[in-house]
Amino acid sequence: MRSRLVASVIAGGLIAGVLLAPGVVSAGPPVGIGTKGNTCVLKAQAKCTGVVAKWTVEHHGNLKKANFTNAKLHGADFRGADLTKTKLTNTILKYAQLHDANLTKANLKSANLKYAQLPGANLTNAQLGPATNTTSKGRQLRATPKCAPNCQGANLAYANLEDANLYGANLTGVHLSDADLNGANLTNADLFGADLFGADLTNADLTGAKLNDAQLNSAFLDGADLRFANLDGANFKDATLYRVDLSNANNLDKANLTGAKFYKTIMPDGSIRTD
Repeated sequence: MRSRLVASVIAGGLIAGVLLAPGVVSAGPPVGIGTKGNTCVLKAQAKCTGVVAKWTVEHHGNLKKANFTNAKLHGADFRGADLTKTKLTNTILKYAQLHDANLTKANLKSANLKYAQLPGANLTNAQLGPATNTTSKGRQLRATPKCAPNCQGANLAYANLEDANLYGANLTGVHLSDADLNGANLTNADLFGADLFGADLTNADLTGAKLNDAQLNSAFLDGADLRFANLDGANFKDATLYRVDLSNANNLDKANLTGAKFYKTIMPDGSIRTD
């Protein structure tokens, strides 16, 4: 995967001219970031809205409920950090290092994590989909791919999410093209309209996932678990479905399987398909 190539370029975390050893977890003293009068100190509940700190941020400790909305944090090193319930809406985190970070219930709506490294990260119940649309009466509407670009989710193209925990995450409309989701836990995740073109979903757990209208063109699903998943409108064109478990999956008949490759795949009716 191309995400691994990028990872090799930034491996070790060359931040602000300091080469960090892999697996650094030390929190260190409070760090101030930002420029031009907009600064903040990295700590729990920090107010860092709109700060600009490209390629200079490093923090591995407690950032619970911090607010980084609209911040520009290119290349930030948050390995092992606790980002529980952190606000990262519209935050730019391109090439960020988030290995083993705790992003439980974090708000990453419309965040840019292209090429970010998140292996082992915990994104349980995180929000990565677009901002909720409402009618004039305030009634919530479910976002659909057709309302792009206004309802686009987070950009995780080429991101490394190997073994990440995305249980129940809101990934509506999220860009995950060419992402590495090998072994990721996507149980009950909402991937409605998500872009998974060319994504590596080898051994991923998608049990009960909502894949309505998801784009899985050319995706690799070797050994993936899609039991009870909703596949209404899902696009599996040219995808690889080797040893995939589709037991009790819903609406496979409404999915696009043009050019999809099957080998020892368990179909919804229990039959085994090999083409």
